[in-house]
Amino acid sequence: MEEAGQKFVCGAEQTEGQQTKEAAGKISSIETQIPEKLVKLFLSHVLYHVGDMISRTIMQLGWGYPVYNRIMLLSCDLDTGGKLWKRVRPQKRKKGKKR
Repeated sequence: MEEAGQKFVCGAEQTEGQQTKEAAGKISSIETQIPEKLVKLFLSHVLYHVGDMISRTIMQLGWGYPVYNRIMLLSCDLDTGGKLWKRVRPQKRKKGKKR
């Protein structure tokens, strides 16, 4: 018979405490399977395409620039690796010629 606090699951008796520890272990393993950089890169791509659609539709009507600007800057900030947005570096001056 089942006692209070114990459940019969697949031929093995487990207490509620054991079940919550196992569930917590499963959740933490799922969270660690997807790296944070990959999630940020995915969100960066999504925001980029949303901003692109805003620029092609709403901005053609003459408004929507603040929303577009905010979304694109957020997309750029999420792309920390520079895979979607390339970083602009200042050019080095050439020695010898003065302008």
